[in-house]
Amino acid sequence: MIYRRKQIPKGLRDYLPDELARRRALEHRIIEVFNRWGYRELVTPTLEFVDVLEPEAGNGLKSSMYRFFDPDGEFVALRPEMTTPIARLVSTRLRSDVDPGRFWYLANVFRYADPEVGHRREFCQAGVEIIGSSSVFADAESIALCIDCLDGSGLQGFGIDIGHMGFVNGLMKDIGLEDRTATAVKDALLRQDLVALKSIVDELELSSTDRERLLALGDLRGDETVLETGARIAGDSELALRALDDLRAVMQRLKHLGAAGPVNIDLGLVKNFDYYTGIIFQGHAFGVGYDICGGGRYDKLLAQFGFDCPSTGFAIGIERVLAAVEQGNLDLLTEPKPLSCVVAFEEGLEEIALLDTRELRQNGFIVEVELDFRPMDAILRRAAKLGRSCVLSYSAGPKCEVIALEGRGELIVRRLSDILPSREFVIGVSNMRAKEL
Repeated sequence: MIYRRKQIPKGLRDYLPDELARRRALEHRIIEVFNRWGYRELVTPTLEFVDVLEPEAGNGLKSSMYRFFDPDGEFVALRPEMTTPIARLVSTRLRSDVDPGRFWYLANVFRYADPEVGHRREFCQAGVEIIGSSSVFADAESIALCIDCLDGSGLQGFGIDIGHMGFVNGLMKDIGLEDRTATAVKDALLRQDLVALKSIVDELELSSTDRERLLALGDLRGDETVLETGARIAGDSELALRALDDLRAVMQRLKHLGAAGPVNIDLGLVKNFDYYTGIIFQGHAFGVGYDICGGGRYDKLLAQFGFDCPSTGFAIGIERVLAAVEQGNLDLLTEPKPLSCVVAFEEGLEEIALLDTRELRQNGFIVEVELDFRPMDAILRRAAKLGRSCVLSYSAGPKCEVIALEGRGELIVRRLSDILPSREFVIGVSNMRAKEL
């Protein structure tokens, strides 16, 4: 019991200050992109009723949900993703804002999964939803915005695969597959398990042509020439042919947006959520063995809440992008530090020192006040360990001593004098000793 009190459950993690600073820097960069594109933030509860989350979740997601009865006897779950909660919120409270509505979120989600590399049971997603537009231009905007976020994060070397649920579903319907078999085929495609796909196809009584059409789904990835191959195997499926038209239109729009560079077409791409109906996509970072983002069109989801409204969107895995960025360069998410200081004062000078701290904080300084009146050597060691710019020492004399810890004493004094012109600051005589700490 004592040992377990020092641990956390599998698949979860703590963040130390430096790690969290890099994560916050990444989140801030992504949020800045969302805001530049004209999106507004939404927040939903961590807990939802199971009846809200389950209908369109898909078998894989349903089995990974944390479900339990709360003290009121309600059957609730920790949200495993954010699209369904936002669909519920918009359907019930924001119907007048979907002409279209552009919304963003940043939230932790929860899924029970083996804590393998890249798989956690609690993780953070940043994403957007475009609600109220059936245009393929909305799909293109979603993909381009996702690419802009990855570019803005500092990530070097990533790709986006786009596909269409209508192509896979249309092809299987044209061949005449039963629902159970179609689900098995999509599951094999989701896992990119071509051996399993061949095994499923071999057990079916199909013509050689239909057999080749199904097997082709495992290897229909590349540039726009893949669409020509797709047209040949689509047969007479109007659903599959319309899907190809949508993909052509999206690619054209992405070119106009200057966002087609990292994009490839994958006609065998499927998703593990049942609510996707049209264009879908997912992103990967080169050298990283897991997806870092994904999304797509879900035109039927809001109808589950009584509001028939077309929608599309995506989610970015914050921890996954963070790991990919740091793998390339740990310093990419190291933001420039503002000037910071520790304020120490002698007895009788508390009022003047604390009044100054307020002014400094209001002008962008990070200010920490020494609480325990320790010797200056101890204050300097701690300040240096935390990376503070200086220590301000208020003593009985008329001047405030600035003990610089970064070799920028004159610059710090000028900045302090601009903020507090009535105070006289001098570089402290113990400055050389501070550099040695």
